[in-house]
Amino acid sequence: MKKMMLSDFVSYQKAGEYMGNLPDTKYPPNKKQYLCGGTFTISNFWYWANLPGFSGLMFWYGLDPNQPDAQCFVGVEPKFNFSYDENLVNTYKPSADIFLCPSVEFNFTLPIRRDFENFLRNDKREVPILDRIITNAEMKSFNAEFLQNAFYKENHKYGMAYFSDFIEDQPQVESFLKYFVTQGKVAFLRYYLGFEETTEGKFLRLILVPVDEKGKNTEVVTVSSGLFSDVQLLQRSWPPPPNS
Repeated sequence: MKKMMLSDFVSYQKAGEYMGNLPDTKYPPNKKQYLCGGTFTISNFWYWANLPGFSGLMFWYGLDPNQPDAQCFVGVEPKFNFSYDENLVNTYKPSADIFLCPSVEFNFTLPIRRDFENFLRNDKREVPILDRIITNAEMKSFNAEFLQNAFYKENHKYGMAYFSDFIEDQPQVESFLKYFVTQGKVAFLRYYLGFEETTEGKFLRLILVPVDEKGKNTEVVTVSSGLFSDVQLLQRSWPPPPNS
């Protein structure tokens, strides 16, 4: 039986490939509307990951209709004692009372020669003091706007991305996501959007990058174990597709 991982580590090289695959949009008003991201402080992620029953992180895509550039953002909620079921993905809705959003969001122009790997390795940006908080009602409204947007609707029909703290068929392997957000000297988490097209559909890839205290992208500190024996750099979400 093939091991299924609901969230996965990827290299800077692979993450750069995902970013390079982002399609040239024909939709107005901004060709680089999907070349965007944001930076979170690490404190809430650290707190969630150390609570009993921590299962993972659910990131919800949002689009504010009052922002003219159609730049999406994400709001995140922790999941506890939660078992992700890809066949129920269409029923999942934002459920927390409040959602954490980056207070520092950004967009960027195409790197020279589209060298996204080098761009990711060396990106250094302003970091937040505090994160932004929005309500459940706001998250649902922004998520609905995302799902109705022509570009995003065509290229990612799901309004979320889930990062699991475990490998589905190996429940004895612990602290998968917890290790990622609490290891080393990670002070912030930064996200970028990538893209992958498979036989099952088109998916935005939400890529999480550990960031040091100076605001520069860094790497996961590896340990000697079966799970982390290779060089592990980034993490990507596992967009759902259901079997239908």
